[in-house]
Amino acid sequence: MAEAHANVSSPKEPTAGRSNPGLGTSQPNLFALTISADTGEIVKIEKVEGAGTRRDLRDDDTVGLSAKAAVTLDALIERAFEAGIACVLGVRALHAEAEESDEEADLRRALLMPLMENTWAKDSLKREVLGKAILASAIAQIAAARTATREKGGDAAKS
Repeated sequence: MAEAHANVSSPKEPTAGRSNPGLGTSQPNLFALTISADTGEIVKIEKVEGAGTRRDLRDDDTVGLSAKAAVTLDALIERAFEAGIACVLGVRALHAEAEESDEEADLRRALLMPLMENTWAKDSLKREVLGKAILASAIAQIAAARTATREKGGDAAKS
């Protein structure tokens, strides 16, 4: 199984004490994802500490991340589909939505799912599709950051 790693290392190595010398301590709150490139499955999420040492997530890490987390990809796709419907109907969507309650979210899903049933949007909610999209987005984000860094370095060299 081919795998992509945020910080390349062997997945068979023990997590505790593993480090990546390329990571400095200047970036707090880092996490490493191990993603299967074949299936898009997120195999492991690890907390990156200190000078790149990794450890498995603890319950308090998960709770803290969940509390800060933005909307899930599933919800993002559902909202995009909903926005498409609103656009076709000529309804202006509110950009600054109030936080949606669990009951409101359940109702929104119950109304949207039958509409999404035979569309690309429904297929995009499949775990494998989402996983591969996460991997492709991560690669694109890293490539863009590298390009920006090279361009800044090129500009600095010309000055």
